[in-house]
Amino acid sequence: MEVSWSNRLTKTAGITKCKRTTRTQTGTEGRCISTHYDASISLSKKVIDSSYRLRDTLIHEMCHAAVWLLNNANESHGPYWKSWAARARRTHPELPSIDRCHNYDIEYKFIYECSRCKSTIGRHSKSIDIEKKLCGRCRGKLVLTKPSKTPGKLQNEKPLNPFATFVKENYKLTKLGLQSNLRADSHKDVMTALSEKFKTASLS
Repeated sequence: MEVSWSNRLTKTAGITKCKRTTRTQTGTEGRCISTHYDASISLSKKVIDSSYRLRDTLIHEMCHAAVWLLNNANESHGPYWKSWAARARRTHPELPSIDRCHNYDIEYKFIYECSRCKSTIGRHSKSIDIEKKLCGRCRGKLVLTKPSKTPGKLQNEKPLNPFATFVKENYKLTKLGLQSNLRADSHKDVMTALSEKFKTASLS
């Protein structure tokens, strides 16, 4: 069964596609009709942004696949699906509740806000032309609120990693220390000293 990532899924975390193929074969004993069941799972790159969402979504969709492949039934979240979800919980009791819907808050890269009714629209790309498009509710003017520019950087800028934070906080003092000990104080020397200090701090 194919499991793949999808860029097209922007509203739901995953989807299971089911296909049934009927084949007719003619042999010495006459005609034989066979039915073959296939399923594939697509996972959203945009909605699944953590290992927990990946785990929960994959289990949810695998229950759908089991209904189709093993029960040969076509249902949404009926008795068969609920039985597979319950079986998964019994096998792995540490799992959270396997819900009927993927109730995830989607982290959109771009958010537009109506200047009149304050409703918001989320998009994964900068796809709305605010000069041409208006709010669908009140026809108010749309304003891009995320990302919004602040002096020198973006509000949604990713935080520094631990080493980068350590360098930012200790660079000046480390350079002064090298100068006072009559050691070289070039950028390379300072970074080498900071790396040694960071390793020592991490080990302790």
